[in-house]
Order: sequence, then structure tokens, then C-alpha cells
Amino acid sequence: MDEIEVSMPLYEARLSLTGRCNHQCIYCGPFSDGKANKGYKDLSLDQIRDIASLLKDKGLHIQLTGGEPTLRKDLTEIVEILSNNGITDIGLTTNGSMISPEYTQRLLGAGISDFHIHMPSLNYDIFRKTTKDKRRKVVDGIIQTALYLKREGEEVEFNTPITQLNLPTVPQLIDFCY
Repeated sequence: MDEIEVSMPLYEARLSLTGRCNHQCIYCGPFSDGKANKGYKDLSLDQIRDIASLLKDKGLHIQLTGGEPTLRKDLTEIVEILSNNGITDIGLTTNGSMISPEYTQRLLGAGISDFHIHMPSLNYDIFRKTTKDKRRKVVDGIIQTALYLKREGEEVEFNTPITQLNLPTVPQLIDFCY
């Protein structure tokens, strides 16, 4: 039998930096309870260096995820490790609870190229019911950060799982995004 050569492009590697999350979203999978690493530990800086070395010449988009990656106190250092290894396409998936214009500016300076924010609703009550996060300032912070990124010409996208709970507020979110 002749051997068949198959090429399957690899576009992206997702680095799950932590299993910890500070939200308890109603749509989140069984691996996260919003409190702890359910089944896996944080990737170490040495592991991230090894991964960066492995991926540096592949031209891949690297997406930093979790849990909630902004819970890592060394997130800026992680981005710098990747960037210093020649990786230039680095995205961050976040629930937005820890971001601000100032923090995103530091992350951009370290090498982040785009932000993906999980945002169930701009309506505080729906946001709170969905995430169990009772801090009203989180919604305002996400809005201010998204507007800042847009003004700076940076890439930002909202990821929104649509549920029965947030469905009535989806038009408001779509209007904000467009």
C-alpha cells in the first residue's frame, strides 16, 4: 500500500496557565468550581520556557487561558517569556474581573496581541447571576478596558455563551460591540 502524506495545519496552542477561577459561571464545565485547581496545577515558569522554546519557530497563535489566567501574579512575566522567545501572536482569554486599562497596557507592553473577554452580559444583575461575582465595578472595568483597547487600536473580542438567563441582554451586548 502506498504511503499517503497528510498535512494538517496547526494554528493555535492554548496554554492553560491555571485551573483557578474567581467566578462560578453557570455555564462553566465540571473541572472548575471557581475556587481551586480541579485536577491540574499551574504551569510552572520552567514549563512555560520549555513550551516557548518548542513553539518559537512554528508561527502559532498562543492563547493564554485557564481557569482565569489573570489570577497568576506572574502573568506579565509569562508573556515576556513567550515574547522574548520570538512569539509575537499571544492572546489572553479572561473573564475580565482583574483587568483595567493600566493592567492591559502592561500586558500589551509585555507582548499580548489580543484580548478575549468572556462577558455574559453588560447588565450587572445578569452578570452577577451568571458569574456569582457581586462586584459591580467588574462590569464597569470590563467596559472601560474594552473602550481603552479599541481607542488604542488593539484587538479585543467578547466571547459570550448565550443562555436562557442572558438571552434578553444579548442585543445590548451586540450593540456595544458594534
